[in-house]
This record gives sequence, structure tokens and C-alpha cells, in this order.
Amino acid sequence: MVYRDLPISCPGCGAPSQILDKGEAGYYNLERNAVKAYLGYDAEEAKKKAEELRLQQDTYTKALKEADPKILEEVGMEKNVLG
Repeated sequence: MVYRDLPISCPGCGAPSQILDKGEAGYYNLERNAVKAYLGYDAEEAKKKAEELRLQQDTYTKALKEADPKILEEVGMEKNVLG
């Protein structure tokens, strides 16, 4: 799938593209199907990538929890930060 960025400016009014303020010119609503299609957004693919990221984060957190506290201290981490 090809992913695209939003246009630099709104083709209608010429305002710079933005996603923060619905009331301002150049606003693109990322929930609209037309915008999703333009950007090449696939909900299933995004869900899959989010799950992969969560698994990676869980693995990383588990490794840190099992690490030697002295090593964590050397790199400036406190053991209690990991929960």
C-alpha cells in the first residue's frame, strides 16, 4: 500500500494544511473516509502494527525488569519507574 502525506496546502483555499483546529482554514479531519483513502490508511494494517508495537514494548519492559539493578543505575534508570 502506498502512503501519502497531506498536501502542503489546501487546494481549495490555499491555507497550509493542518489537523489541529477544526475552525481554522486548511483543516483535514483524519476521521473522514476520503482523507483516509487519500492517505492510504488501512485500519486493519494499523491495528496489526499497533499490536506488534505493544508486543515489542512488553518484551523491552520485561527485559528491563529482569536486568541487574546496578546496570539500570549506571544508565540512569530507577527500578521503580518500570512499575
